[in-house]
Amino acid sequence: MNSHKNDVKIDFVGIGAPKCATTWIYECLQEHPQIYLAPKDQSRTSFFMMDDFQERISAYKSFLDKDKIKGVFTVFYWTRKDVPSRI
Repeated sequence: MNSHKNDVKIDFVGIGAPKCATTWIYECLQEHPQIYLAPKDQSRTSFFMMDDFQERISAYKSFLDKDKIKGVFTVFYWTRKDVPSRI
């Protein structure tokens, strides 16, 4: 697999715990015209937790706006030790 062809460029990842203002921060950043956040659909925002995430990279890239700062927020990434290396 050509890793450059499948690179997903994300500028930041917001990781929080449930009920710790993660949604509020997401909503505040969503208002900024130069920031694009992944949809709050957990099946997409928890992308790097999927066992087959390498095979789904092209689908994941399809909803990222190339002309803005891109971010992802989820309350699940802190629960898995393998997620940082996948990101």
